Amino acid sequence: MPTGRVFKKAAYAGALALILAAFVPQPSPYGAAQGGGWGPSMAFAAKSAPVVGMSANDAALTVKALQAAAQGSWSYAESLIAQTRDPLAARIYYWMYYTQKAGPHNFRRISSFVGQIPSWPRQGALRLSAEKSVSSDTPIQDVVQWFNTYKPQTADGMMLYLSALRAAGANKDIPAILNTWWADTAFGPESQDKFLRTWGKTITRDAHIKRLNMLLSRDYQSAARGIANILGRGYPQLAEARIALAAMSPGVDGAVARVPANLQNDPGLMLERLRWRRKKDMDFKAIEILHNAPPAYTQPDPDAWWRERHIMVRRLIERKQYESAYLLAAKHGTKEGASFADAEFVAGWLALRFVKRPWEAFEHFERLYHNSSMPITRGRAAFWAGMASEALGHKDIARKWYEAGAVYSTTFYGQMALGKLGRDDTLVTAMPDLTMQARTAFEKHDMVQAARLFKRAGLNDYSSSFLRAFAVQAKTHDDFHLAADLATEFSQPDTALAVAKEAQKKGYVLADFAFPTMLSRMKNVDTEWALVHGIIKQESAFDTKAQSPAGARGLMQLMPATAKETAKKAGMSHQTDWLTARPDHNVKLGSLYIDQMLRRYDGHYPLAIAAYNAGPGRVSQWLAEFGDPRKGEIDMLDWIEIIPVAETRNYIQRVMEGVFVYRHKFAKVQKTSNAPIHISYLQPLNGAENGRATR
Repeated sequence: MPTGRVFKKAAYAGALALILAAFVPQPSPYGAAQGGGWGPSMAFAAKSAPVVGMSANDAALTVKALQAAAQGSWSYAESLIAQTRDPLAARIYYWMYYTQKAGPHNFRRISSFVGQIPSWPRQGALRLSAEKSVSSDTPIQDVVQWFNTYKPQTADGMMLYLSALRAAGANKDIPAILNTWWADTAFGPESQDKFLRTWGKTITRDAHIKRLNMLLSRDYQSAARGIANILGRGYPQLAEARIALAAMSPGVDGAVARVPANLQNDPGLMLERLRWRRKKDMDFKAIEILHNAPPAYTQPDPDAWWRERHIMVRRLIERKQYESAYLLAAKHGTKEGASFADAEFVAGWLALRFVKRPWEAFEHFERLYHNSSMPITRGRAAFWAGMASEALGHKDIARKWYEAGAVYSTTFYGQMALGKLGRDDTLVTAMPDLTMQARTAFEKHDMVQAARLFKRAGLNDYSSSFLRAFAVQAKTHDDFHLAADLATEFSQPDTALAVAKEAQKKGYVLADFAFPTMLSRMKNVDTEWALVHGIIKQESAFDTKAQSPAGARGLMQLMPATAKETAKKAGMSHQTDWLTARPDHNVKLGSLYIDQMLRRYDGHYPLAIAAYNAGPGRVSQWLAEFGDPRKGEIDMLDWIEIIPVAETRNYIQRVMEGVFVYRHKFAKVQKTSNAPIHISYLQPLNGAENGRATR
């Protein structure tokens, strides 16, 4: 007969086993398939069981357990969870356990757990933890099913997978799986050598070549040299040349000359030579490579090629060689993604505004519009397609394009389109009413309940993670609206903003949440509140504790030196830690600084905003180099787009679109300044006054 201590331990284990049984599928740990994995077999993830309301007692115990776990008291936390009846309590606890506590863990349990929560946050950490829990004792079929769905993240994981496939008699699947993985998974030379000793004979030469390029691109030099030595036939010389070029080492000409003729046009080597020439300011030599660039479909990294091409385009613009800049941009060769959107816009803008080829410009903008889904991109493409149509004399077609752009009225170019239509006081922000059915379904969702429990436990980072993860898988306007609303209830405007941005990707506008407000911070602010909010939104996403890698701090991301100088000029008391500890202090100093920039640039918002981001020194340089819109030397919109720094171009547009929205929000609480941005050719189609303010 067991003693009291043993009996309690046995009872505790039994209770915990009952809870675990509620969410561990039996008899197979994998459950039903949920879609294709990366391997040759069925998927792994199982659908989560329906979530029911949690009792007050279970909720209290769960909160207490989460707090204990956060302090590292795992045994105590687990004992509390064992007292709950709701399966969700255990699921939340074990999510925290598997993502925070070092393993290895019981593979059968963790793999089953991961399969039940495919949309929960920190999937990468969960899957890596599960992978590290595979051992020689793990059943072969379990290993195969796991890795068929989740690509191995480590060399050891892949070795276990391949051994399991061989033991399971699936030898025919091994070459394709191995060579695909080998070409795009980076790790150091020791793991690489260990792996090659066992599986090197199965790896194809083509996979080695792809791996070499990948390793060099990610700066795994030692591992890359190992692969180059295996390849031989000039590849060691190719690797050394690329390494020397990337490091800007002396003697690169000799290193490149030692590369055999058949590898001189290797895309990776050409890209490194291009970068080297650009860094050395050998612009025309760099452009020579771009004119002889390999076709985009043969480039291992087309985005990197576009980045280099774009830099050269900007340098040609600086030299006012617009025709050459256009031809270089137009031959970008990219087919999708951000690089395609960037390239098509730059080519179209150059064709319209500088080369005076409106038809070619229209083709670029039309192509961009029809091959993009992001609101910012579609609004921009539609506005400029309208501009090109006007230049061609087709005002009726231009109006249709402006109407298409105006749909995206919370974006900068959507607002420009409204201005062209003479509707610059119109803002499309209405959100449909929420149904009780939608609210009920939302509150029953396991990630929503997890977020509420973590919030009650005072673990705000976790509650934010769950709401952000919920937004990633959300499909309806109601889901996004409710998630952002809950984040607001949690006093997490940065989370609400993240949810709204995720909604925007899927075509839903949540203006109330995409543009949060902090009116309580404006009590001592004389600057236009819309402008201050626009800057806060872009700088910190309303995170009072935000700190950049460069050291900028708080809501308005002030550098300590700038804050100190601004406070001194204003006669204010100041300590650096107040930038995050006292949000009102941060906002006051930030508003004083943007006021300085406004005075410096005669109230022109885009110029002041540019200076806030890039510094007044750079803005003065750009005004001298490209023309001063205050003097009519260049239109303001062209000045914004001609800025050579992508971050600043984007920053101005995002802050300005915020100013427009916030002016509508604050119309009844602060008189707007209606500061014009002086875009001279934004004459509405109805023939209203030229140069009218668009804000």
